[in-house]
Amino acid sequence: MSFLPIQPCCLKRQELPGTPTGVFEPPNEKHKVGRYIAKPPQDSSPVKPATAVVLFYDAMGFGEPNPKILADTLAAKLNLPVFVPDYIPNPPKSHDFDAVMASTPNEYANRAWYKTFWEYMKLIFKIVPYIPSIKDGRVVPLCNTAVAEIKAEGYTNLGAIGYCRGGSMVMELLSKGDRSPLKCGVICHPSPSVPWTEKITLPSSWHLASHDIRFKDPEIAKLRQIMEAKKGVEFSCTVYPDTVHGFAARPNQSSESAVKAFEETHEAAVEFFNKHLVD
Repeated sequence: MSFLPIQPCCLKRQELPGTPTGVFEPPNEKHKVGRYIAKPPQDSSPVKPATAVVLFYDAMGFGEPNPKILADTLAAKLNLPVFVPDYIPNPPKSHDFDAVMASTPNEYANRAWYKTFWEYMKLIFKIVPYIPSIKDGRVVPLCNTAVAEIKAEGYTNLGAIGYCRGGSMVMELLSKGDRSPLKCGVICHPSPSVPWTEKITLPSSWHLASHDIRFKDPEIAKLRQIMEAKKGVEFSCTVYPDTVHGFAARPNQSSESAVKAFEETHEAAVEFFNKHLVD
């Protein structure tokens, strides 16, 4: 059975099918960071007390339903609550990136260089107001606060999955070693960070694209060199052929390789969390 059945005919841009079924809780006196909460089906009970998964969305935030649908699906598959902190409450618009962010490796390969340059200039103009909201100095404290608030509610056995910017947030949280609020993490096409990677001592499962301008072959080789040198630290890294940055969060549904990578990533994530959080 697939993680999330995808049919191109029912999708708009890279939006995932389905309607969110969880609840969004805005910031209040109990928690400073808003969050979406996906719970297991009503006819089931959590398989393990005090256990939950935290999902960190990509830089597009809740601008489209994908993070909520992913959280709902993970909650059903794992039979665990899934929290999605709203750590970028003012995200850029996802469609602003369509002309520069290829959804397949060769989508813009034959476009004239000056057209690509012009599209990047237009994008920069559009996203300048949003840049402060996605910088480390802004998002890292919010992510740490969000996870601390979840733990304070009794969820002491936590794992996390993150995509793009969110993948980097999982890296940061795992880099705290014994002080990390997490037990393990799944990291999908993040931006590379050697300082954080060097400090990770907890189980991590990485899912990367074969064609990613943010995480190219030299960075992948460096990641493996750093992590495989650590004795006793569980680490896995899968690079999916014929994929680009973003495949795990917003796959191009007309690309067989992207859909396959999306499915395999999340099937592996369910297996990983069952091993480290549930079993």
